[in-house]
Amino acid sequence: MASGLVLALGFVGNLVGAPLSAWLVPRIGQRPTAFAGVAWVGLGLLPLAFTGIDTPVALVALLLLVQGLGHGLLVVAYTDIVTATLDVRDRGVGGSLAQLTRTLGTVSGAAVLTALQAAGAAGLSGVEGFLAGYRHAVLTVGGGLLLVLLLSLAVPRAWSKRG
Repeated sequence: MASGLVLALGFVGNLVGAPLSAWLVPRIGQRPTAFAGVAWVGLGLLPLAFTGIDTPVALVALLLLVQGLGHGLLVVAYTDIVTATLDVRDRGVGGSLAQLTRTLGTVSGAAVLTALQAAGAAGLSGVEGFLAGYRHAVLTVGGGLLLVLLLSLAVPRAWSKRG
């Protein structure tokens, strides 16, 4: 029960991040809000790669909350970016396509995480194997996300308010 509650904090963060994104988008713009969302996801994930059995549960919970908050920020801003490029009459279809791309990303992301976990755990068993695979997968994804975000700063228009 306690583990489920801790894992649910990612979704609680999402519930907080979504309305925060709706508040931020008109104030700072769609793209800066999306950038902040991606950054918060990475900043929540990367330290999770270094957690282990002795990590305080409160720290894991906080990191999951941060990651979820970033996801909530990103989802709303991303959907707004997609739908704002369309005529009003086409925005329902655009929102549906945005949801489809997120779903495809989630499914492919789960497959990639599983493959990364298996590669990181290769040759190991038990808790040691699980933790090695977990660290490998989360470090690759969290670190990779932040690295790509950093590289994207080389394209100034990518994250500008008017994009």
